[in-house]
Amino acid sequence: MTIKQLREHRANAEKLECIERNLRLNEVHICVEGSAGAPSFEKRTKSDCGYIHGMGTISLLAEKSKLEKANKQIEDYISAIPNRRVYKALYLYCVDESLFNPTWDEVAAEMKEVSTKALKTYVERYLKSVA
Repeated sequence: MTIKQLREHRANAEKLECIERNLRLNEVHICVEGSAGAPSFEKRTKSDCGYIHGMGTISLLAEKSKLEKANKQIEDYISAIPNRRVYKALYLYCVDESLFNPTWDEVAAEMKEVSTKALKTYVERYLKSVA
């Protein structure tokens, strides 16, 4: 994978937040009362929640599933990197939410690296060598 492909994790996360907001608008909560069944047949209340059925909801859920799967693949790829320096740089640059849309300068500062250019070049070369 390339850095650009790995960086899509952040864009996907923003889309997922938007989808969650829209799904909350279609969320419903119901409460039903019925019999508990034999032997007591006493009344019992059950709560349930879900989404209003419709094409908008279905497409939102499908898109949510697709984005979550893509983000999981990116996270798994980064987690599988054995080189600690590359792993940490890519995690901070592509996944970590504590930094909002970080630049390579911010990643290098967070990692206490001397040279931003050296870190970025090292990561790019590592990714090319495993591709």
